[in-house]
Parts: sequence; C-alpha cells; structure tokens
Amino acid sequence: MATRVGGTIGQQIDLLIKQGSDLIVDLEVVLEPGQSLNLNDYTFPAHLRKKPGGTPLRAISVTRFAANMLRVFLDHAQTATLTCGADLDDDASQYVWDCEIVETATGLILPAFFGDVQVFRDIRP
Repeated sequence: MATRVGGTIGQQIDLLIKQGSDLIVDLEVVLEPGQSLNLNDYTFPAHLRKKPGGTPLRAISVTRFAANMLRVFLDHAQTATLTCGADLDDDASQYVWDCEIVETATGLILPAFFGDVQVFRDIRP
C-alpha cells in the first residue's frame, strides 16, 4: 500500500485487526514532489489508544525494511489481549492509532499515519 507522507496531519490508514492474529501492514512511503527523506535517520513511534488523546494501550512496532518501506506489526499475543464487542460496530471494538516519523539527530517530529482501528473477536475456544 503506497501512502503519501507529509503535510500537517499525515495520512489516514484505518486498520482492521482480528483478535489473536498477527497484524502486518506494509506501507510504501511516498513524499510530496521535491521532498526527500532518508528513512535510515528516523524512528517510527506508534501507539494504539482507546480514543484520541487517551493513554497508549499498546506500542505498535513500525520498522523500515526497504528504502522507502515500513512495516506496521502487532503480534498475536498483543492482539489477543485487546477487548472487543460481539460486533465490529460495538464501542468495545473501537480504537485509534497513530505513528510519527522522528528524526534521530534533531528530534524533529513529522506526522506520518493515523486512523481508526476495529478489532474483530476471535471465535476460537
């Protein structure tokens, strides 16, 4: 999935997570024309929250795995402990996430990604 990074708020990417399964989303970072960004020089802090401005419930792993590619990852043990309702529309199944791109040398913070998250219940015994 290609996503344009830059601007003032980042790119909205909504996530659907199956409780108890690994979440893996690969993102190709595409910059505005004339911008350059060496992802080697940055970190990518990301968090899952119950609501905007809420306390982070989980740190989300975001790593660079190619020149302009990032991988968003939560393992099955992390998703297994997320609460959810009987349906995707239940309030218990609703979360939000965000990710920033932070320049290691200067601490400059760029908005990268944000979005709504829905957690679908695990039906295994």
